[in-house]
Amino acid sequence: MGLSFLIDKILNVMQGKSHFILNARLLPIGLPLAGAAGIKKWVDTHSTKEAIGAATAVLALIALEAEVEFSVRRYTYRKRRMKSGQK
Repeated sequence: MGLSFLIDKILNVMQGKSHFILNARLLPIGLPLAGAAGIKKWVDTHSTKEAIGAATAVLALIALEAEVEFSVRRYTYRKRRMKSGQK
């Protein structure tokens, strides 16, 4: 029982919006982009503060984008359901 077991347990508890944001956007897309942005900034400036700031900003923007995307998906899903006559 290691870290992956703990992560699996946490992810099984999470559902809906949180699950979508974490599993579909932040982990597969956000972390690699944030890491790349942080490394690029550090190579350019050799400033740890700026590198961490760049990585944090990228993660925040991706989380914001995921929130908006989830809201749009939920809205279109509900609209389709209402159009088809379901509750």
